[in-house]
Amino acid sequence: MSGWIRLDRAILENPIWSSKSESFTKGQAWVDILLNANYKPNFFFVRGIKISLKRGQLGWSQLTMAGRWGWSRKKVNRFLKTLEEEQMVTLQTTQQTTVITICNYCKYQDSEPEGVQQRNNRGYNRRPTTKQTNK
Repeated sequence: MSGWIRLDRAILENPIWSSKSESFTKGQAWVDILLNANYKPNFFFVRGIKISLKRGQLGWSQLTMAGRWGWSRKKVNRFLKTLEEEQMVTLQTTQQTTVITICNYCKYQDSEPEGVQQRNNRGYNRRPTTKQTNK
């Protein structure tokens, strides 16, 4: 399967996404990282220390991830190491937070070139032919 879909970050507010009674799957945790990554440069403060983030980066502590996903910190750590081994992310761990950089973020999050989008939608945007309208 190829291609991509747009997924509104509003899904994060849906109770189906973040049910407190169920822990996240690994796939759900991965999508949660993608949804919460910065789409433009930004910064935040942790204990008075400014943490600057680039597009495609996320700054969360492993404790924060464990709480969000209903996992232990050990499970979060193993999951992040797996993502790093698979070259899906790079990690920078400090005393304040873990900065997760999503590999190829721009490749997957930028809009497709106009010609590609038109080619993909060609069959769906055609007007009916005379034969189709007469039926």
